Amino acid sequence: MSILDSLTRGRSDDWGEVPAAIGATIDANGQLSATIEGVEVRGQHTYELVRRPNHDDYYRYYTHLYAVIDPPLRMGLRLATLGWAERKKDQLLGAKDIQVGVPELDRLYSVAGQDPHHVRRLLWGRPAETLLSMVATQPELTVNDQYVVIEYPEYERGLEKCRWSLHAVARLAAVLSEARRREAAAWEPAWAATWSAVARGWGLELDAPRGRIEGAVHGTGIIAQLSADGTHTELTITLGRKLGCTMKLERQNGSGFFAKLFRGQDIIVGDAAFDEAFIVKGQPEGDVRALLNPGACRALVAALASYEGLEVEDDTLRVAIAHRIDHPEELDRLMKVCFTAATALAPEVGRQSPFRS
Repeated sequence: MSILDSLTRGRSDDWGEVPAAIGATIDANGQLSATIEGVEVRGQHTYELVRRPNHDDYYRYYTHLYAVIDPPLRMGLRLATLGWAERKKDQLLGAKDIQVGVPELDRLYSVAGQDPHHVRRLLWGRPAETLLSMVATQPELTVNDQYVVIEYPEYERGLEKCRWSLHAVARLAAVLSEARRREAAAWEPAWAATWSAVARGWGLELDAPRGRIEGAVHGTGIIAQLSADGTHTELTITLGRKLGCTMKLERQNGSGFFAKLFRGQDIIVGDAAFDEAFIVKGQPEGDVRALLNPGACRALVAALASYEGLEVEDDTLRVAIAHRIDHPEELDRLMKVCFTAATALAPEVGRQSPFRS
């Protein structure tokens, strides 16, 4: 942002009277954070450079005022206000994802989601009433599985507008959360049974509303959770001790001449299969090599062969699976393979006993 822009629009961390009025804090990046009626709300001034063919580039400025939906809705919800032109296009083409069944809501909002019937059940009643109460008093509203967002096309710091907007997004987030607690998805009972059984077998805790298994085995932290839209599975394993060095392992994206030339691998371990599979970076180099002993290399290569998204950074292993796991054997195998790979970097941690059904 230019000096002239900063002088005319003010700084991105300037929120005027808003922080004092609502008890908010401002972080180093200028983000406003507060809690309103138990809902976490945030505000962000941001901008983007818009490039044009004649080099007459310009900056576009925004204010995002939003509430966090906790836990996420896990239904692939995408809802947004429709402008006049979009409403006309929808009337002509019938280009609507989901018709909720509330005429005014269907006229003013675009709605999409994984299961149309589930989305309709979620939005009927108070959510529809709350959405309709907001549409005439703000320029743009979007909702997804994690956030309710009001956007203004400038740096907005007026007290009344910001306070109203933050209260509005907090209210809608709370209403959607309450509706989601009442309306289970069709896949949730089978999913909950699977994850509950695996959690018991590993001695971990299931937090079903947040789609998460969490706990520790022999001091090693394990979190298995669903993505915010409920379609992916994510696993994080954190060792119970620091490794004494910085280290990052990522999957090689190719094995050809140019891939090897430009892949940026800093450390060659000396295990052919491992060096072919992973890019290794870290310091001190000798300590990284010592950690990547033959047993650790074998376990990590085996894990990568099963789960291509596997990454290791310092004392944490992460992997993302591009689907929701609904079978206990599949989830248990994911956890075992990755737990074995992670703890091979610290053998004294010990092994996890087999899954008990």
